[in-house]
Amino acid sequence: MTMNKKNLIKIYRLGRKINQLYNELEGGIVLTKESVLLENFNFIKDYLNENNLKEDTPYQIEKVVSLLEDKKLGDTIKKKQVKYLREALNGFESVIYSYIKSETCLEIKTSLTINPKSLEKGAKEFISDDIWDWLNEITKNNLDESAKCLLCDIPTAAAFMAMRATEREVRTYYELKTEKDGSGDNWGDYTNRLKEKDESGDKKYDVDEDLLNHLEYLKRRHRDLAGHPEKEFSLREAEDIFNRSIATIKEIYDELEEERKVEGVKNLFD
Repeated sequence: MTMNKKNLIKIYRLGRKINQLYNELEGGIVLTKESVLLENFNFIKDYLNENNLKEDTPYQIEKVVSLLEDKKLGDTIKKKQVKYLREALNGFESVIYSYIKSETCLEIKTSLTINPKSLEKGAKEFISDDIWDWLNEITKNNLDESAKCLLCDIPTAAAFMAMRATEREVRTYYELKTEKDGSGDNWGDYTNRLKEKDESGDKKYDVDEDLLNHLEYLKRRHRDLAGHPEKEFSLREAEDIFNRSIATIKEIYDELEEERKVEGVKNLFD
């Protein structure tokens, strides 16, 4: 089995379910709606089948599932049966440990301020559907890469990819406000031109000054640092940058959406 992102997350979830099972398998058990025994043993059975490991395990997880499927709410699983379930679990844990210990794996970080389960699903979990559908594909990919790097405790790369995503949407903002092509330019070019005034000293472009000031601050405080070869970000710094990137992209969208409504344009983003 190739240790790709999908498999790593599956193994991570597998470990969590094994821990849940050990916690629940204490003494005699009365099945309740909150019981995760059947669900978790089914998860293990599916994992065995998907990875052709069924013959490697010394205990038949299928028999465990059959035993549990015969039970109903309120039934008691006796101590003898609990012992059998624990033995099956011990055997399976040994098999899966032997199977993956020779593989090169990345540890999934769980001590994050951002919910790891949301990061597993990708950046879309942090953005509304209407904004996500509007985003440039490069932005989406960069945000997803940033989320993956946070999960795998690679904070400097996470910060860099989040700032790349933000810069791509700063370009979008610039192009929609100026009706000019922004390819070949950078974040600083965009904000400097958006501040330009006409011959009478008035603003050349209708931009939100608070947003523009925020974009300039973000560039100085984070984007420029992210591009410096000697700068290393901590995990907390990277999480903060990821959150700021998401928030800034939302602000850009909100201003453009408000402009669309005021001007009565059907779709400003096409």
